[in-house]
Amino acid sequence: TMPSFALGLLITFKTQSGYERYIEARTLWEHLLRESRSLSSRILLRISGQGVEKSPAVCDAQRRAVKLVTSFPVALKYHLTEDGCNPHIQLGEWEKEEDVRTA
Repeated sequence: TMPSFALGLLITFKTQSGYERYIEARTLWEHLLRESRSLSSRILLRISGQGVEKSPAVCDAQRRAVKLVTSFPVALKYHLTEDGCNPHIQLGEWEKEEDVRTA
């Protein structure tokens, strides 16, 4: 009767507040992904070398910058998870083990 009504109200409130937090987090996550893609495209379009042909150094810098920007959401996702790490991440040619450990 009265306790069951109060319990039902409490459960409904908790469910709705949890769902609202989920929707807000999902919206923020989508915004983060959209902004990282936008920044990557701006890096590729606006950073250019001299003349028509890009130098290899500019191409490498662009590639590295885009990799860093696109890997940020993934790193943030693993930072926000319970265990805080992903044992399946493989380091690329640019990263050194000691640099990653100190970061």
